[in-house]
Amino acid sequence: ILSSFKTERLNSEKQYIYYQGGDNKDVHLLLTDDYHFSENVNSDYTLKFEIAVSQGARGEAFVPVGLIEENKWHETAVVWDGQYVYMYIDGALATTINFNIGENFDWNASVMGPYIGRGSSNHNFDGNIDNLLFLDRALSPEEILNYTDGISLDNENGLSTHYNFNEGEGTVLTDQSGNDNNGIINGATWSDDVPSIEEEDRDWNIQISASQQELEDADNYLGVSVNATDGFDNDFDQIEPPANPGDELRVYFPHPDWSHPLGTNFSADIRSEMVSPSVEVWEMEIVSTEDGDVFLDFSFHQVPDLPVMIENVETEEEQLLVDNSNYVFTAVAEEVYSFKITIGDITPPELVLLSSPNGPGVYFTREVEMIEWSIDGLEESTYATIHESVDNGENFTQIAIVENQNSYAYVLPDLEEGLQHGLMIAVEAEDDNGNVSFTSNKNAFTLVGAHISTNVPAGWNLWSSPLDPTESSLLEDNLDDDFGDSYYVGYNWQSNGYQYAHYLYHNQGYWLGTTQAADVDIVGTISQTNVTKELAEGWELISNPLVLDISVDSLMFDNGVEDPIFYSEAVELGWVNSVYGYEELAYEEVTTLEPWKAYWLGVLEENINVLFPFHNKPVEENSDQRENAWYINFQASIEGATDKLLTIGSHEDASDLFDIAFDKFSPPVPPTPNQISLTIAHPEWNNTFEDEYKKDIRSLLTEGAMKQWNVDVHSSSETVTLTWDFQMVPSGYEVSYSIDNGQTFSDMRDTEAILLASDMELIVRVETQLLGIDTPDVPSVFSLYQNYPNPFNPTTQIKYDLPSDGLVNVSIYDITGRYIKSLINNNQSAGYHSVRWDATNNIGEAVSAGMYIYTIQAGEYRATKKMVLLK
Repeated sequence: ILSSFKTERLNSEKQYIYYQGGDNKDVHLLLTDDYHFSENVNSDYTLKFEIAVSQGARGEAFVPVGLIEENKWHETAVVWDGQYVYMYIDGALATTINFNIGENFDWNASVMGPYIGRGSSNHNFDGNIDNLLFLDRALSPEEILNYTDGISLDNENGLSTHYNFNEGEGTVLTDQSGNDNNGIINGATWSDDVPSIEEEDRDWNIQISASQQELEDADNYLGVSVNATDGFDNDFDQIEPPANPGDELRVYFPHPDWSHPLGTNFSADIRSEMVSPSVEVWEMEIVSTEDGDVFLDFSFHQVPDLPVMIENVETEEEQLLVDNSNYVFTAVAEEVYSFKITIGDITPPELVLLSSPNGPGVYFTREVEMIEWSIDGLEESTYATIHESVDNGENFTQIAIVENQNSYAYVLPDLEEGLQHGLMIAVEAEDDNGNVSFTSNKNAFTLVGAHISTNVPAGWNLWSSPLDPTESSLLEDNLDDDFGDSYYVGYNWQSNGYQYAHYLYHNQGYWLGTTQAADVDIVGTISQTNVTKELAEGWELISNPLVLDISVDSLMFDNGVEDPIFYSEAVELGWVNSVYGYEELAYEEVTTLEPWKAYWLGVLEENINVLFPFHNKPVEENSDQRENAWYINFQASIEGATDKLLTIGSHEDASDLFDIAFDKFSPPVPPTPNQISLTIAHPEWNNTFEDEYKKDIRSLLTEGAMKQWNVDVHSSSETVTLTWDFQMVPSGYEVSYSIDNGQTFSDMRDTEAILLASDMELIVRVETQLLGIDTPDVPSVFSLYQNYPNPFNPTTQIKYDLPSDGLVNVSIYDITGRYIKSLINNNQSAGYHSVRWDATNNIGEAVSAGMYIYTIQAGEYRATKKMVLLK
């Protein structure tokens, strides 16, 4: 057939163009799609279809001038029904010819393409042809229009032969229909140099076919057309058919917004043309009556050269689609699965923040810091917006727009007084498709105001200055103007003794006593880098030399020989021991060093150095496991003084001798008129550093065993009030005390407080009962403990005791009583339990800072406590 074609050029650029025909006697239709005519169309007739018969008769159909536009693709269809020849151009009837030749005709002499020029001279077709198909039946005008809109042909529709000119070389054309009607090219050449298709002509669609075992749903289309709208169009959009009476697989595009009277789901969703650059998103749902894998096939029809993505809405998994792509997912019967199909460039520009102020550093008000970035993926003019946050990145405010630059001179905010924490910087870039990249510095930084100060309360304070004085290092020159006529005195600690403080250093701790509270400010500089201090063996009065909090666990120690190690390892190696602060007339063991405060550090070795680092807040480990240990904390009180450091107990990793990781030394006596101290003496441990201990943790008790602690009470008052707090002490343990040198013992569980005389010895005994091997260790009463830590960020642990099995509900509410989250709502066995809350609600969203309430309901037992979330 092709040997009779008189074409100058053939191209292989278009993906589908039709030429249709059939066998020797039953052929009724010749359909061609997308003819392109060159610019020299100047004759009365520009395209002729000619059939020759054996008697010499010919039937000819011509396209009139005016229906063919120069240098533009056209779809052409020729139908012969045995009597009439019909020629269609772009789906519209152009010519009808009466041509009844009976059964005697010669297809080998039939030609398609030549036109009759002026003077009736024959000329070869001057243009391009792509796809040609033959059909063995005549099509109706409606079917011609449907095929023009891009509906695929197959063997069920009578396809006999299909050439799509996609080989690109040689003289053989492969029949794509599978009927082996291969053709021979004679007098035509391959070419990719063809005119492009105008944007307004680029109507396109994607056919989506789904299958699952024996179930199928093949007729689903999405796409665009210049004649369609984004709403429902009778000529383009198709309502989803009713549900099958039996098993079925359904694919549809949901559109409740269209308010169609026949339903809200559609099998075809054709929209108005895309305006480049643009991104279109189609929502698609799939549901099956059966379990099993669902296979999706995607057939592209003239889809523009843009990325096509399918996204599983539930899993957020994405896959790039091309013509004939496959996508597979596993479905559960009757469950609706939601997908998004996105056409267009959804790749944001690659934005990298190269430099900016960053935490945990400190920066000075009104100074200038450079912000630098790089952007890849934007070809034309580049815009970047600069954003600032003052609440740790929860909210950002735009402060500048920068064009065609990759840097910005950032003037730090104006701050007259104090410190401002939580500052962050972000850069945002957007491409022409609306794809946005947003990146910020990793950690919040701190802004230092033009003037910083602190309040020193009346009385004795462990105090320090985070500023290095610049005008004078004398203590009086820095403090006289703040205290005025009020009396104040400072002492430092050297060679295990107090000395009057003449000078003020920013890495030195002091006992500062004053008769009146005062606001103290120091004229000086602050450290913007880590600070190192040499330590002397014994008790060392250290300070926080920075304006930021320092986690004790982040302190670094070295001995001048080995690599620096963190605090916990330094404790295990016996380099250092306890860190104590002084607050509200009492020592306390601390985990954080705050600016303007000083702390006692026990140094057990010579030649030890400590590094105070700038660091980010450590992230707490999220663990629900309870350690195998128990503790009793004591608090002794007199008027004007408190001691709440003494702790006894057992731990699975401790011994009955000195354990550097568990046992803690007693700090030096504070220079206060009122004194109270509880200690446990262990001279037999032969520690050269100290014989008195504030924490004495021993090995676990075995059945029938008893351990005893002898507590010394030292006080400036004649009487001392003593209370205690049990932490995880098993209910089967007998805990008793004696204040008469062991002659009589009383049950500590039945006593809330006792009154002791000064210099008295308190004996505490803990012993186990003889329990059966199978007897579980469970608490005797319900208990709900205070969460720890509190305040917290980002997680906290809630512990509770259950003396019996039952349904347990642990819930979180905000301070107004609004329900936030259920942590536990199931049956639990008797015992000691704990649960963590990560500051999120029931749908996983982070909640805001503030006070929250947690409750427990277990049978008739109900308890409530408060906690505070910080951010």
